[in-house]
Amino acid sequence: MDGMRASILLAAEADIDAETQKRAKEYQRRKRVINWVSSILLLIFLLAVYATGLSTTVAEALTDRWGFWGSSIGYFALLFLVAMVLRAPFDYKDDFLIEKEYGFSTQTPQGWLKDLIKGWILNFLILGIAALFTFWALQAVPRLWWLVVGLGYVVLVIVLGQLFPVLILPIFYRLKPLENHPLQEKIEQFLQKGDLRAQGIYEMAASEKTTKENAMLAGLGQTKRVILFDTLLRNRTPDEIEVVVAHEVGHSYHKHMWTLIISQSLLFLITLFLLDLIMWQIDPRFVPEKRTLTSILAVLPIMLVVFSALSFLLRPLALWISRRCERQADTFALDATGKPHALIRFWVDMARKQLSDAYPHPLIKLFYYSHPPLSERIALAERWAHSKGA
Repeated sequence: MDGMRASILLAAEADIDAETQKRAKEYQRRKRVINWVSSILLLIFLLAVYATGLSTTVAEALTDRWGFWGSSIGYFALLFLVAMVLRAPFDYKDDFLIEKEYGFSTQTPQGWLKDLIKGWILNFLILGIAALFTFWALQAVPRLWWLVVGLGYVVLVIVLGQLFPVLILPIFYRLKPLENHPLQEKIEQFLQKGDLRAQGIYEMAASEKTTKENAMLAGLGQTKRVILFDTLLRNRTPDEIEVVVAHEVGHSYHKHMWTLIISQSLLFLITLFLLDLIMWQIDPRFVPEKRTLTSILAVLPIMLVVFSALSFLLRPLALWISRRCERQADTFALDATGKPHALIRFWVDMARKQLSDAYPHPLIKLFYYSHPPLSERIALAERWAHSKGA
């Protein structure tokens, strides 16, 4: 409690003032409301399609004319297209208009639309593969489909994790190896400690789309690398860049990628298991003995509704694991650099310039925060400094 009081005092003195935090809360709230409204609208659409029997009509029409592949692809494509069209106005408001209003977006409407379409295509391919595999498992192993799909999810996540920094991310951003940077020697030391010697660190041209500053650890195995926004490199002091890089290397050092993959896979498996139990009660056509491709497609909308509800209920556990990993990475950065004030300055600026809510409501933190709130991260740095006598 003393550490938290100290962090609040320090944050206030460092210009995380009440007016800035009021604006930050407004910004975050508006984005959450848009997300909630679009999600509820989509769930209402799915419920209507199921309740009116439209899903059954479409499923029967497709399976009467085409085989497994044609029917599955056709149904998924139709559902995906309608869902994306329903979400498009909300995405425009959330990702472009609000970001422009608060001075974050540097994109043109044409650039935003181009990214939206690329995202649609990429999601269609990835989700399409997942959907077809799920349809197959529901028929091939009707009683253990949830286990088979859960194992398939692990494979898909690992493949996407390897491809993300070398194939997926470059679709949206220009990347280049970080070279001739004043901190090159220090960065190399961090990379060695985090077992990132071969993969290195990359600069991402984020300024083409946003003014926000960030960094990430991306990839698995031979594709693993630290990626820094060019906005971060331009606007931050050498000490701040140093601790941010150390934080990302800390994720590699503690093998957080695998921690998240394993934990999220287990939660996904639990979600599918519960979905299977609930669907047996909702629609008799889901019972293994009666299950056909037609019945699978017919009940798919209600399956998605139940899956969404279960995922939301289990989200706090996934986010708690993520926040724990972030705290470990913060501690690694502090141990590696010995510069708590640089971390604190960076987090204070995150609250001021990027409108991060430093003091969210506990329920907001529980359901939305993959990282600890900035006030908690500042308190962590203060406790570390206290323990070292700094």
